[in-house]
Amino acid sequence: MRKYVIWAFGQDQEIPYLSILQDCYFLNTFSEQKEIVKNLKNKKLPDLIIMSSAFYLNSNLNNLNFFFLKPFPVLIIHSQDNLSDLRASYQAGVLECLVQPFGPNEFLAKIENAICRYENRLKEKKLMTLSDMLSKHSNAVISNLTFKELKIFDILYRNLNKKVLREDIYREVWGVEIIGLKTLDVHLANLRKKLKGSNFFITSMQSPQSLILSKIEKEKKVSLSV
Repeated sequence: MRKYVIWAFGQDQEIPYLSILQDCYFLNTFSEQKEIVKNLKNKKLPDLIIMSSAFYLNSNLNNLNFFFLKPFPVLIIHSQDNLSDLRASYQAGVLECLVQPFGPNEFLAKIENAICRYENRLKEKKLMTLSDMLSKHSNAVISNLTFKELKIFDILYRNLNKKVLREDIYREVWGVEIIGLKTLDVHLANLRKKLKGSNFFITSMQSPQSLILSKIEKEKKVSLSV
C-alpha cells in the first residue's frame, strides 16, 4: 500500500496530531500562504492539503485551479462550529471540513475518505476524457490505444498537418510529472505501430524538435452511369 503525501498549512498549534500524521503519511508543513503556489510549481502534487481555518481565511484557493480538479483535495480544520464558515468553505471548492475538537481516529478517517474521494474523481475525469476522445476519433485502430497514446494522438490530431513541439506534448500529457528522456519516444514507437493499419502517419522533425500528424485521403471510386 503506497504512503500518501500530505501538506499541512498553518501554525503547528492550529493543526492537531501532527506526530500521528508523520507516522502515517509523508508530511510537509508550511506556515506562509506564498508557499502554496511556490511548492505546487516546484514539487510533485500532494494527495491532500490540510489547512487551518486561520490560514484558509488568508489564502486564495483560486490558485489551486491550475493544479487540481474541483472540489480541491483540501481539508479545512475549523476552530468553531459555524455554519456560514462551513458553507463558504465548500462553496470555495474544499473537499472536506472538520470542526474542533475531534479525536485522532476521526481525523484519520476524514483524511482517508477525502483522499479516496479525490482519487475516484480523478478516475472519473480520466474515463470521461478517454470516452470523449474515442467518440471524436471513432476508428477501430484508435480504440486500441492506451490513455497516454490517445492523448498524444489527440494533441497531434488537433494540429493536423502542423508542427507540434515535443516539449508542448510533454507539458500537456505529463504536466509536472518527472519522466525519463525516452518516455515520449517509447510511446511514439508504440503509437506508430498501431497506426499502421490506418490512414494516419507521424513524421518527426529535427529543427525545431517537433512532430506532424498527417492523414492520407483514400481515393474515392467514382461510378459513371451510362
